Amino acid sequence: MAALRRALNILAALAGVAGASYGIWHWRERLRPEILVPELGAEYLDALRARDESRAYGMFSAAVRKYCTEAEFQASRDATSWTWSNLRIARQEPGVVLLAYDLQIPGLPPRTDHLLFVLEGKRWTHPYNGTLMRQVEDAFKKNNSDKGLSLAQAAVTVNPRDAMAWGYLCEAAYYRKSPADAELRCAKALELAQTYPSNLSPKSLYHLHAILADTYRHALGKRSLALDQFAQMLALPRISPADQCQILMARSQIYSEISRPGEALADIERGAQLCADPQDLAYIQQLRRTLHAPQ
Repeated sequence: MAALRRALNILAALAGVAGASYGIWHWRERLRPEILVPELGAEYLDALRARDESRAYGMFSAAVRKYCTEAEFQASRDATSWTWSNLRIARQEPGVVLLAYDLQIPGLPPRTDHLLFVLEGKRWTHPYNGTLMRQVEDAFKKNNSDKGLSLAQAAVTVNPRDAMAWGYLCEAAYYRKSPADAELRCAKALELAQTYPSNLSPKSLYHLHAILADTYRHALGKRSLALDQFAQMLALPRISPADQCQILMARSQIYSEISRPGEALADIERGAQLCADPQDLAYIQQLRRTLHAPQ
């Protein structure tokens, strides 16, 4: 009997160890980002949909709370009803998880929206900067560039992966005639726009490329990099004939300056099919004469 009791005690101990090990394993599994973050994302979206802004605000990072009070966040919310579904991981890297979900607003076609979470210490938080970005846009609309720049810098501090916030910093640096900053910020905005979904429209992307091309060409003397920007601009979808004309004319000038007459001539011949402004057409004729091309 004593031996049986010892065996039963050993089995019970082993079962306890196994149960504890399973509990630890299960706890660790739930902490994996690919498990935990979608749960947090669902909680956040449910809080917003239920108009529980206080619960949603509690999931913000410390940087968000520094620049946006709970009252400001609540005031920024509108009463539009919506639902969400099909939450999934769109991108994951160390300390960062980007979620995608299907957003349905009554009367509108469904669309894909995104939600970013970053690891802050040991806690996953949402780096919301929407309120700041609306203030940035309002400041620039009112031609208050100093305030807009300050707010855009705060928006980047809150969410360094926001391409639109970097775009505002790019534009501010360009108009302040700070080419080194413009180069860094424009390139950062365009890089992030390829990786993280943003509100940058095709027109905004075109504008950033144009700023970068002009900065490389005139301020930094990096004509080969300016040529690369022009090529990327021409590759953008739905570029108007007038915009194509301006790009080709600017690029032909650079080709002419660096003694690549064949490429310069190809651009002005292509531009001749797209340009309508008399000044552009006169320039084409002038460059043809310079390159000794048939008139």
